Amino acid sequence: MKITLIGMPTAGKTTLGKIWSNQLHLPFIDLDEEIAKKENKSISTLFTEEGETYFRAIEREILDDLLILPYTLIIATGGGTPCFHNNLTRINQAGISIFLNTPLEKIIQRLSTTKTDRPLFKNLSIDEFKKKVTHLYNQRLPYYTQAAYKISQDSDKDTIRDLIKKKISS
Repeated sequence: MKITLIGMPTAGKTTLGKIWSNQLHLPFIDLDEEIAKKENKSISTLFTEEGETYFRAIEREILDDLLILPYTLIIATGGGTPCFHNNLTRINQAGISIFLNTPLEKIIQRLSTTKTDRPLFKNLSIDEFKKKVTHLYNQRLPYYTQAAYKISQDSDKDTIRDLIKKKISS
């Protein structure tokens, strides 16, 4: 079974994935880190040099490789992963998907400190940046809400973790 975390950039997928990995004694994989390793380039460089179409194809290939591994693990996806190539359907078929529903205002605040590292937000003015993040959030929300579980506050994290623990123990 795969436990796959989805949501906007800076929603906390990697942070929560590492916490649950330790608590549940499961391997954790960050999809973007796997892509960067395989391509031997940062995600930003990959976007700049090869383009988003190439990136999304590599993302799908590596996601598929992870979803067929014969053991339970936690995967943190990139923000756009569930929105391309029918990835969300395959994620849901392989196990449990969890949407980290971090408020848009918090996403904008967090992203504003790292926007120069992120290919979709580089070189944007403050207004352009806020519009782009809001647009992406609204565009991706219909995908994210198809997740099996949604976390919208800190207390939900322990409840869903305990539910996952029961599912993987049975």
